[in-house]
Amino acid sequence: IAHVDADCFFASCELVRRPDLKGQPVCVLSSQDACVVAKTYDAKAVGITTGMPVWEAKKLMPEAHYLSADFRFYGQLSEKMFSIFRRYSPDIEVYSIDEGFIDMNGIRTMHRKTFREIADHIRFTVFSEIGITVSVGISTTRILAKVASEMNKPNGSTIIPGRRIIRFLREIPIGDVPGIGRNRQHVMKKLRITTAYDFVSTPIERIDASLGKVGVDLWYELNGT
Repeated sequence: IAHVDADCFFASCELVRRPDLKGQPVCVLSSQDACVVAKTYDAKAVGITTGMPVWEAKKLMPEAHYLSADFRFYGQLSEKMFSIFRRYSPDIEVYSIDEGFIDMNGIRTMHRKTFREIADHIRFTVFSEIGITVSVGISTTRILAKVASEMNKPNGSTIIPGRRIIRFLREIPIGDVPGIGRNRQHVMKKLRITTAYDFVSTPIERIDASLGKVGVDLWYELNGT
């Protein structure tokens, strides 16, 4: 399964129609221009976060460009992006406006490429036709694919074959796993679980007792099932 995630999507969309701003920090604001809903990586690096009030963001980076959101335009580019994904596989799941899953079963044979070559080709095609970058993760489950796509951002590809899952999980903080929010991190801390590897190494009965079905499903997905 592949997870494809557009990098700083709203901000990237603005740079498509404002190429004069490329290389400069950009923050996209909410419909009322009250808070930041997206930002480029350089704005993120100084501490600007999604949801931060615009006045606070301007204190951190007054030289950034603060642009009103145009969700209609973002939707148009999103549709173009997903139309590209459908060239690679007929089975697509739209997860949000800027990310989706692609069923890769049988795709290597169809395209006569390795998974990495397919991932790189998706990135190249999206950038050449739309002008935005995406990051791609491919693995045996949706959760692993989603975690993988975060590993080499921006504009990177990460492949996790089944035989490398355990080694990969040793490097992933439990807080970076989708589905483990702040409250569940507190539970993990009590169980002395600090990495994704600790999580999958914990007996499933203990995970079930602490997190219920959500935890059990996550345990199986991180184990590659």
